[in-house]
Amino acid sequence: MPNPFADIYSFSDFRPFLALYIQERGKADKSFTQARICRQLGLPNSRSFLGDVIRGLKPLTATKAEGLIGILELKGDEAKYFRALVLYNQSGIPSEKEFYLDQLISLNRSPSAIVDKMAFAYYTQWYHSTIRATLDIVDVKDDLNVLARKIVPKLSLGKIKSSFALLKNLGLIHRDGNGNWKPSEKSLHSGPYAQGEIIKRYQVECLEISKSAVLSASGHARNISTETLSIAAEDYRLIEDKLQRFKSEIRAIVRKSAHGADRVYQLNVQLFPQTE
Repeated sequence: MPNPFADIYSFSDFRPFLALYIQERGKADKSFTQARICRQLGLPNSRSFLGDVIRGLKPLTATKAEGLIGILELKGDEAKYFRALVLYNQSGIPSEKEFYLDQLISLNRSPSAIVDKMAFAYYTQWYHSTIRATLDIVDVKDDLNVLARKIVPKLSLGKIKSSFALLKNLGLIHRDGNGNWKPSEKSLHSGPYAQGEIIKRYQVECLEISKSAVLSASGHARNISTETLSIAAEDYRLIEDKLQRFKSEIRAIVRKSAHGADRVYQLNVQLFPQTE
């Protein structure tokens, strides 16, 4: 039976799960407080530990995670999911995070889990979106070699075939009236991970392609620039708003263009801190 206080499978971070669980169970049992949980964890003199964990100020050790599993009455796959979630959220090593994310996807028992797994597969490789976009500018019936000759960096025919099968299963491509495969209007929903690590993973893939574009001697038109800036905290929001408007304007140019698309480009925008 699913936990009645909070559906752990709808969370990609254990901290808000803990906060909601404690809140909801506390409504049914007034004695279920953070202080009581700390006592049960063997921390009788600490009232702030759990709050600090939830706010991300303190880590949750494996021992304390196991204690919480018992206190929260998590059973079976829910317990496994919680363990993986704690490890996933607290790891700073990309390969480890990827390993734990795979575990979370496989353990997800929510009704949208199948959609999540397929979306997960889509976002694990940069070329799925590139192949889909390329179908908008070339006519492809059954000969996928057309894509192999068109896309840069080069992809093996095996990867293109696997990607094509995924795109068809997701309903992201369809045959038009002439029998050519074209992008569908369907958007991809990735469930509770939509704004989480699946998207981050995809962005890292795209950044790897950006590296190859910088180093490439290709004669294709491109625009690559980098700026390192000293800014005021108050100006960050202004810059972020400008970037959002800029991206909206680019999408508007593409959407309203009177010319048929004849090439695929990738636009990456990064604005990140380099000081604490």
